[in-house]
Amino acid sequence: MNNPIGILIIWLVFNLIIGNANKKKKEAQRKARELQNRPSTGVDTAQRKQKTQEYRKTLEEFKRQLEKEFRVPTEEPKKPATLREQAICDQAAEAEEERKRLEYEEAFKPVSESEAPKTEYISPKLSFNPKEDILKAIIYREILEKPKSLARR
Repeated sequence: MNNPIGILIIWLVFNLIIGNANKKKKEAQRKARELQNRPSTGVDTAQRKQKTQEYRKTLEEFKRQLEKEFRVPTEEPKKPATLREQAICDQAAEAEEERKRLEYEEAFKPVSESEAPKTEYISPKLSFNPKEDILKAIIYREILEKPKSLARR
């Protein structure tokens, strides 16, 4: 072991072992400093529980409010106490039925030929002019879509 290569190899192994130990020690110190600088999370759990309960209460209140707003009244109509009130209710019911009947008749009455929508029939002898058709297509596209000048914005 008197040769310099053996001494060099021993020195190299020794430095590697000591260097790794120093790196691990420095890394542990750095992590400890980071943990000290970071706020503690133990208090956060209590705060989270409290916030969760508050959110649940808020959601329950919101749910109750929505149910109030969108609840359909299920009350039965009150029966009239006197004959006069009964007569008024009967007249109102008859008027409502008549209105519904008139609406139905208006919606489903037959349409005369003069009122029917007019359609234009396309002749089988179509003239096809590609230049005009392409020009029309470009114009319609500009009208119906976003203009080309604003397309890339």
